[in-house]
Amino acid sequence: MVVHVTWQGIPQPSSRNTTETIATELQPISGGAVEQFPDYTTDANGYLTLDIGSLPLGTYNIRTKGPRNLAVCGSVTLIGDPATSVDAGVQPGGDANDTNIVNAVDYNMMRGAFGTGYGQSNYDARADFDNNDVVNTTDFNLIRANFGSAGCSDFVTTRSRPRP
Repeated sequence: MVVHVTWQGIPQPSSRNTTETIATELQPISGGAVEQFPDYTTDANGYLTLDIGSLPLGTYNIRTKGPRNLAVCGSVTLIGDPATSVDAGVQPGGDANDTNIVNAVDYNMMRGAFGTGYGQSNYDARADFDNNDVVNTTDFNLIRANFGSAGCSDFVTTRSRPRP
Protein backbone atom coordinates (compact mmCIF):
# COMPACT_ATOMS: atom_id res chain seq x y z
CA MET A 1 0.00 0.00 0.00
CA VAL A 2 1.28 3.44 -0.89
CA VAL A 3 0.37 6.10 1.66
CA HIS A 4 0.73 9.82 0.96
CA VAL A 5 0.92 12.45 3.69
CA THR A 6 1.52 16.17 3.64
CA TRP A 7 3.58 17.43 6.56
CA GLN A 8 2.07 20.74 7.69
CA GLY A 9 4.63 23.52 7.35
CA ILE A 10 6.93 21.66 4.95
CA PRO A 11 6.67 22.71 1.29
CA GLN A 12 6.03 19.86 -1.13
CA PRO A 13 8.16 18.27 -2.46
CA SER A 14 11.04 18.76 -0.05
CA SER A 15 14.11 16.87 1.08
CA ARG A 16 12.94 17.69 4.64
CA ASN A 17 10.26 15.01 4.15
CA THR A 18 12.91 12.28 3.92
CA THR A 19 13.77 12.49 7.61
CA GLU A 20 10.18 12.62 8.86
CA THR A 21 9.16 9.43 10.66
CA ILE A 22 5.59 8.23 10.78
CA ALA A 23 3.68 5.36 12.34
CA THR A 24 0.72 3.86 10.52
CA GLU A 25 -1.93 1.55 11.93
CA LEU A 26 -4.61 -0.43 10.13
CA GLN A 27 -7.62 -2.10 11.74
CA PRO A 28 -10.55 -3.83 10.04
CA ILE A 29 -13.65 -1.65 10.43
CA SER A 30 -15.39 -4.66 11.94
CA GLY A 31 -12.83 -4.60 14.77
CA GLY A 32 -10.02 -6.94 15.60
CA ALA A 33 -6.28 -6.72 15.78
CA VAL A 34 -4.47 -3.54 14.84
CA GLU A 35 -1.62 -3.98 12.36
CA GLN A 36 1.18 -1.58 13.27
CA PHE A 37 3.76 -0.15 10.89
CA PRO A 38 6.06 1.95 13.14
CA ASP A 39 9.03 4.13 12.26
CA TYR A 40 8.70 4.53 8.50
CA THR A 41 10.11 7.57 6.72
CA THR A 42 8.48 9.42 3.87
CA ASP A 43 10.21 10.25 0.61
CA ALA A 44 10.67 13.82 -0.67
CA ASN A 45 7.07 13.83 -1.93
CA GLY A 46 5.54 12.53 1.32
CA TYR A 47 5.04 8.91 0.24
CA LEU A 48 5.74 5.70 2.14
CA THR A 49 5.12 2.09 1.11
CA LEU A 50 3.75 -0.55 3.47
CA ASP A 51 3.86 -4.30 2.87
CA ILE A 52 0.26 -5.37 3.48
CA GLY A 53 0.35 -8.59 1.43
CA SER A 54 -0.76 -10.76 4.34
CA LEU A 55 -3.82 -8.66 5.24
CA PRO A 56 -7.25 -9.95 4.20
CA LEU A 57 -9.29 -7.94 1.72
CA GLY A 58 -11.81 -5.51 3.16
CA THR A 59 -12.19 -2.01 4.55
CA TYR A 60 -9.80 -0.77 7.20
CA ASN A 61 -9.52 2.21 9.49
CA ILE A 62 -6.14 3.85 8.96
CA ARG A 63 -4.30 6.08 11.44
CA THR A 64 -1.10 7.99 10.72
CA LYS A 65 0.99 9.91 13.27
CA GLY A 66 4.37 11.57 13.24
CA PRO A 67 6.13 12.20 16.59
CA ARG A 68 5.68 16.00 16.22
CA ASN A 69 2.26 15.81 14.61
CA LEU A 70 -1.33 15.09 15.54
CA ALA A 71 -2.77 11.76 14.40
CA VAL A 72 -5.02 11.67 11.35
CA CYS A 73 -7.58 8.90 10.72
CA GLY A 74 -9.45 7.73 7.67
CA SER A 75 -10.30 4.52 5.87
CA VAL A 76 -9.03 2.45 2.98
CA THR A 77 -10.48 -0.53 1.13
CA LEU A 78 -8.23 -3.37 0.05
CA ILE A 79 -9.69 -5.08 -3.02
CA GLY A 80 -6.70 -7.11 -4.20
CA ASP A 81 -5.11 -4.53 -6.49
CA PRO A 82 -1.33 -4.90 -6.81
CA ALA A 83 -0.94 -1.38 -5.40
CA THR A 84 -3.48 0.39 -3.21
CA SER A 85 -3.01 4.12 -2.71
CA VAL A 86 -4.39 6.22 0.10
CA ASP A 87 -3.98 9.93 0.82
CA ALA A 88 -3.82 10.36 4.59
CA GLY A 89 -3.95 14.14 4.27
CA VAL A 90 -2.23 16.90 6.20
CA GLN A 91 -0.38 15.84 9.34
CA PRO A 92 -0.92 18.83 11.70
CA GLY A 93 2.24 20.03 13.48
CA GLY A 94 2.81 21.27 17.01
CA ASP A 95 2.88 18.12 19.15
CA ALA A 96 6.39 18.51 20.59
CA ASN A 97 5.93 15.93 23.36
CA ASP A 98 4.15 13.33 21.17
CA THR A 99 0.98 13.14 23.29
CA ASN A 100 -1.41 13.75 20.37
CA ILE A 101 -2.55 17.06 21.90
CA VAL A 102 -1.13 20.52 21.21
CA ASN A 103 -1.14 22.41 24.50
CA ALA A 104 0.92 24.56 26.88
CA VAL A 105 3.49 21.79 27.41
CA ASP A 106 4.27 21.79 23.67
CA TYR A 107 4.33 25.59 23.63
CA ASN A 108 6.79 25.72 26.54
CA MET A 109 9.06 23.20 24.81
CA MET A 110 9.02 25.33 21.66
CA ARG A 111 9.52 28.54 23.65
CA GLY A 112 12.61 27.08 25.40
CA ALA A 113 14.20 26.29 22.04
CA PHE A 114 12.97 29.36 20.16
CA GLY A 115 15.67 31.12 18.15
CA THR A 116 18.08 28.18 18.24
CA GLY A 117 19.37 25.94 15.49
CA TYR A 118 20.82 22.48 15.17
CA GLY A 119 24.01 22.16 17.22
CA GLN A 120 23.17 24.97 19.65
CA SER A 121 22.77 24.13 23.32
CA ASN A 122 19.02 24.84 23.67
CA TYR A 123 18.00 23.44 20.29
CA ASP A 124 15.26 20.82 20.62
CA ALA A 125 14.37 18.99 17.40
CA ARG A 126 10.98 18.06 18.90
CA ALA A 127 9.99 21.75 18.63
CA ASP A 128 11.24 22.08 15.04
CA PHE A 129 7.87 21.26 13.45
CA ASP A 130 8.89 22.21 9.90
CA ASN A 131 12.08 20.11 10.16
CA ASN A 132 14.46 22.83 8.93
CA ASP A 133 16.92 22.60 11.88
CA VAL A 134 15.84 25.98 13.30
CA VAL A 135 13.10 26.72 15.85
CA ASN A 136 11.60 29.98 14.63
CA THR A 137 8.38 31.85 13.79
CA THR A 138 7.29 29.13 11.36
CA ASP A 139 7.27 26.63 14.23
CA PHE A 140 5.49 29.14 16.46
CA ASN A 141 2.81 29.66 13.80
CA LEU A 142 2.29 25.91 13.46
CA ILE A 143 1.80 25.46 17.19
CA ARG A 144 -0.47 28.52 17.29
CA ALA A 145 -2.62 27.19 14.43
CA ASN A 146 -3.17 23.85 16.19
CA PHE A 147 -3.15 24.96 19.83
CA GLY A 148 -5.91 23.21 21.79
CA SER A 149 -6.33 20.53 19.12
CA ALA A 150 -6.05 16.78 19.51
CA GLY A 151 -5.48 14.15 16.86
CA CYS A 152 -7.75 11.18 16.35
CA SER A 153 -7.43 8.59 19.08
CA ASP A 154 -5.80 5.17 19.11
CA PHE A 155 -7.81 2.21 17.91
CA VAL A 156 -9.23 0.42 20.94
CA THR A 157 -8.71 -3.30 20.57
CA THR A 158 -6.15 -6.08 20.77
CA ARG A 159 -2.84 -5.03 19.26
CA SER A 160 -0.87 -7.28 16.97
CA ARG A 161 2.89 -7.26 16.92
CA PRO A 162 4.53 -4.36 15.09
CA ARG A 163 5.50 -5.09 11.51
CA PRO A 164 9.10 -4.59 10.39
